[in-house]
Amino acid sequence: MRRLIAGTAGWVFGISLTILFASVWGRAVVVDSQALGAALSPLAQTVILVDQFKDWLSGQLVDSGFDPGLTPVAARRVLADSSIDDVVNELVRQVVVASATVGPKGSSVDVGHILSPVVPEIAVSLQASGIPVSQSQVARVVAGIDPLIIREPGALPVVGPESPAAARLATASVLALLTMMLTAAVVIRSASDRMAAARGLLVRVALSGLAFGLMLRIGSWVLDPGGGRAPVSQALSGLALAKW
Repeated sequence: MRRLIAGTAGWVFGISLTILFASVWGRAVVVDSQALGAALSPLAQTVILVDQFKDWLSGQLVDSGFDPGLTPVAARRVLADSSIDDVVNELVRQVVVASATVGPKGSSVDVGHILSPVVPEIAVSLQASGIPVSQSQVARVVAGIDPLIIREPGALPVVGPESPAAARLATASVLALLTMMLTAAVVIRSASDRMAAARGLLVRVALSGLAFGLMLRIGSWVLDPGGGRAPVSQALSGLALAKW
């Protein structure tokens, strides 16, 4: 019976240890909106987000007086231009950062300010799509783009230290740690050599921590963003590397 109790407690200890490492790492990523935004920026190149940006940009162009029949093609051509990839990635990063802000007024992203450095490239793309527009006209349109609302007033932040996700991960960490302490006490108390049992648990924690860190590092290497992977793989690689 003592062996059964000790074995069960050791098994629960191991599960709690895994939950502790995962929740601590997860919260460290969630609360650091800058690192999270950098990791997720490759998602700007996915089809879903490109379509979302295309629809939004098309609406902005139509509101500025351009031909509604040409704007969808023009918007897609603009987003397909590799010269503005960095700007679109920066837009995604700032969206993530804005989603982590707190305060009753909500948060938004000044898209016009982000796009202003690539006004010449946008003008060339629009002209190639059949829209006769000058660089000065594009500059006026970009300056008049409405801010992109990320969080409505009074809404909770999606990520960041004050987000519900961070609170749930912190709760999971505390519960996992308490469970580890309880099961460790049972294992040590059930052992004939309590000092050896305590040392064994400490070694187990150290080796598990090393294994978890190596798993994240190797996972990031497998999904190497420099190896021509898909944008989703790049984002997962960045997440695995974050706080490893």
